[in-house]
Amino acid sequence: MSKHTKKLTHQSSSIKSLKSIIYKSTKQLNQKDILEQIFSFLKTNVHQPKFDSLYKKTTFFGSDKLGKSGALVGVVKIKGKEYVIKMYKLNEKEKYIYAYENKCIKLYYPFNELIINSVFSNMKTFLSHQNYKTYKSKYSQFLIPTKDIGLTNTHSYMINEKIGVTNNNVFYTNLYDILTINFIPNLLKCIKNNDTKKIDMCLINFTTMLEEYFECIQFLNENLGYINSDLKCKNVFIKKNNKKSLDTFITNFTPLISDLDKATIEINGVLILPRSDKKIEKYLTKRTHKLSKVYEIRYNCSRNTLLCNRFKPHLYDIITLFFDIYIILYKKIYKKLKLPVKDYYDYFKILNNLVKKTLNINDEEFTKFYKRIHSSYLLKVKSGIKLSIHINAMLYNFCKSL
Repeated sequence: MSKHTKKLTHQSSSIKSLKSIIYKSTKQLNQKDILEQIFSFLKTNVHQPKFDSLYKKTTFFGSDKLGKSGALVGVVKIKGKEYVIKMYKLNEKEKYIYAYENKCIKLYYPFNELIINSVFSNMKTFLSHQNYKTYKSKYSQFLIPTKDIGLTNTHSYMINEKIGVTNNNVFYTNLYDILTINFIPNLLKCIKNNDTKKIDMCLINFTTMLEEYFECIQFLNENLGYINSDLKCKNVFIKKNNKKSLDTFITNFTPLISDLDKATIEINGVLILPRSDKKIEKYLTKRTHKLSKVYEIRYNCSRNTLLCNRFKPHLYDIITLFFDIYIILYKKIYKKLKLPVKDYYDYFKILNNLVKKTLNINDEEFTKFYKRIHSSYLLKVKSGIKLSIHINAMLYNFCKSL
């Protein structure tokens, strides 16, 4: 083992120090001073030899396992135990740029993720005594403990408990893997054989899991202002749990609150957002446009977090994830089988009922929900387009139809 790495049995002092700075500064200081305290900490915690040692020891995931943030993610073994490490290459000109408004600070997105993971790994500091007890008993299973964070002049990194599920020599890292590699091939067989019993068995387990996950999202939103703003299936990492899988469907996994570089939180009344750096992001953030809602939620200090003026803020992420799940099913099952629309959706009635229950919409409104997918020009013509673009369009048209 390198002298620059050691067994991560507890949190590093870096996370504890950053946690304290976030809590104390947001409680006592103005926005500029908060940023200066955070940046001062980051600049004095640069350790190139440690990073170099970790980099050499890391086995990185392929690009097919990752989103589009540009991060490198892989597995690193430290004293016989495997952890997940996530690294960002930093833009030297942009990393310490100031951006703030009243009761709102904006951070370079790799730093934003370090901040949010430090908060989520120290919930006792940021929650009331009663809420912390609730978190520990009901929701801690959905978060990934961060063990260490670090910086060089060119990179940031964080080390977490290992994620993923291995089944029949296939490694599943996220919900997208589960759906596309396992669920959908099995669902196609069941539909071909009209085996509705097996489909229902899978969906009952899946929807129960999602309901519990959504409760955690609501808890984090109501107590820490959490909105992921990029909750698609590829960004929902998973970990193995102690349950048994159902037949050929892999169901022994827990979805995780993960991939937080574009997430937002609120600490001591101070909103913490990622900073918009691209011209198109800055343009859409400040305008009411059918492609702007994602950018408003993510980057705008004065954002309206109600969706359609009827859905509470925590439902923004949930609706986005629902759309992504149904888009995947539409592309991988509906378009392949070319069933009548009614027959197709009848197979997924248990999942459909979860959408209606969670969003408190009726049958007619649910029809409007899935029609946004079937009528999406962007989805049909440019299937490789960014999720945020066609999800934005779907959200806009869905809200308009309601």
